[in-house]
Amino acid sequence: MGSLPRRTPKRLHEKLRQIRLKLGLSQNGMIKFMRLEQELTREEVSSFEIGRRQPNLTTLRAYANAANLYVDALIVDSVDLPESLPSSIKSEGVPRPAKPKKTTKNSR
Repeated sequence: MGSLPRRTPKRLHEKLRQIRLKLGLSQNGMIKFMRLEQELTREEVSSFEIGRRQPNLTTLRAYANAANLYVDALIVDSVDLPESLPSSIKSEGVPRPAKPKKTTKNSR
């Protein structure tokens, strides 16, 4: 039985950074805000934000809770974060507008 590579969200790293910046926190401040001082380092947060590493489920849930989002809003690439964070009500995110399809010239 072969193993396939794990599918990963392409926009997770940008969403994690966006949450921290919209909350007005430093990387260390974000760790404290999520109460993960014993489990997470600033270097790990940096790695998450540049897409080098992905957070574990506990950390992902802490990010979602900090922004008052469902975890799906972080991992579904077709969803943007709300403009205002933390969200006033628990948010599923905002659907991204569909990209226009490229048209090709007809051959004659």
